[in-house]
Amino acid sequence: MSAMVDAGRPANLDEIREEEGKPKLTSKVWARALDEGDEVAVKVFATGVDTLGVAIGSAINLLDLDLVVIGGGLTEKLGQSLADRLAAAARPWMLQPSPDLRFVAAALGDDSGVVGAASLGRAALLAG
Repeated sequence: MSAMVDAGRPANLDEIREEEGKPKLTSKVWARALDEGDEVAVKVFATGVDTLGVAIGSAINLLDLDLVVIGGGLTEKLGQSLADRLAAAARPWMLQPSPDLRFVAAALGDDSGVVGAASLGRAALLAG
């Protein structure tokens, strides 16, 4: 990213981060920069989506998945549109995906980890 800024491309990420009072680039900062069309943010984000697409496509090949759930802070901000972009980025890397394959944004958002941990704890308690 710094190479793009050094090459003269304007970036508002740091300005947005400061306005939001954040010590680092959070999902809120990224979402706002993308929404405002920040050229550097858009380019870096697109590269990240493409790179994740390779990894997700490879995982689908290896595991024969029917469902890919996309979660995390950016998913909370961008929702299903992020899942759709990742699906499009993964498709060229899939060999023979299930016809039932779906990409969805996590419904639980940042609570997914807590709910999963609680579910595992409950299962352990019930198992004795």
